[in-house]
Amino acid sequence: MTDILKGMADSPCQNVGDACFDSAYPARDICDIVSKMCGTPYIKPKRSTAAKPNGSHSWGEMVLMSMKSRDQFDARYRQRSVAESAFAALKERRGRRGSLRFRSTHTQNRELAVQAIP
Repeated sequence: MTDILKGMADSPCQNVGDACFDSAYPARDICDIVSKMCGTPYIKPKRSTAAKPNGSHSWGEMVLMSMKSRDQFDARYRQRSVAESAFAALKERRGRRGSLRFRSTHTQNRELAVQAIP
């Protein structure tokens, strides 16, 4: 996951907005990458998490926000569950077919869009 984000971060500011991640990912690295992409990272800190940035200013800001503005942080972080629900519904609709049949990205996008229409 971090490698994919690093590749995206090499391009100019992309204004990714709010970026919500599971707490299983290496958080400080992701916070830095998302901030570099002009976004705001939201990673649910574990209970034992310290606000020490250890070189990651965006990590420290995120953890402090989660402590000081818990309701606001939780409201933004809930976007993650909405996205996961949408992907789960799409997977359920597609059934056990795990791959798209077409090779080009353009036709894969079309195939996926057609499958997503109710």
